[in-house]
Amino acid sequence: MGFIGACGLIALDVAVVVGALRAVFSAQDRFGLLLSVGLVSMLAFHMIVNIGMTIGIMPVTGIPLPFMSYGGSALITTTSPSASSSTSRCKKTASFSATPPAASTPLR
Repeated sequence: MGFIGACGLIALDVAVVVGALRAVFSAQDRFGLLLSVGLVSMLAFHMIVNIGMTIGIMPVTGIPLPFMSYGGSALITTTSPSASSSTSRCKKTASFSATPPAASTPLR
């Protein structure tokens, strides 16, 4: 299960990065674009360094694997930008007007 689980975890990590890249290309404003680019670069860097440390081709540092860390601060710093990035893709369709809409049926 170790090799299959590791391949599955890498596949899930790649899926998260691809989803974040979709947010980059569908960003509605400059802030959403910069937030999504920062998220993609942070996630990709953390994944590459952590997997490199595990394989033994990079020096051991304290960079956690995104969404798999035991500590609370690492989990907060990865989930907060990803939630903000996913909401930056949403279109703002609400329109506000000063006059209330006309009622189609009278109140009784």
